[in-house]
Amino acid sequence: MKKTLLTVLLFTLSAPILTTQAATTALSFAEQLNMQKTQLRPQEFNFFSDRYKQVKAQQDDSASASLKAQLDSQKDLLRPQFFSFKADVYNQTTSH
Repeated sequence: MKKTLLTVLLFTLSAPILTTQAATTALSFAEQLNMQKTQLRPQEFNFFSDRYKQVKAQQDDSASASLKAQLDSQKDLLRPQFFSFKADVYNQTTSH
């Protein structure tokens, strides 16, 4: 009784694994490669730098902004500091 119950339990646990293996082996090697190619980002070869670059890279607004605007936007990311003349260093006003 225990052996049959254990056999049925193992078969029910291993059945999904066997079916997924059968589904992946049913595809040919070329079909599997084509499926993987669709998951990759499209790239093109740049002959000047001998590297591939992404065709659809992230569009950011920093390219159109001036250098001063980019630097000002980065200043907001820094922690506030003050200059200590005695120690000749910058000290953070708030620490986490």
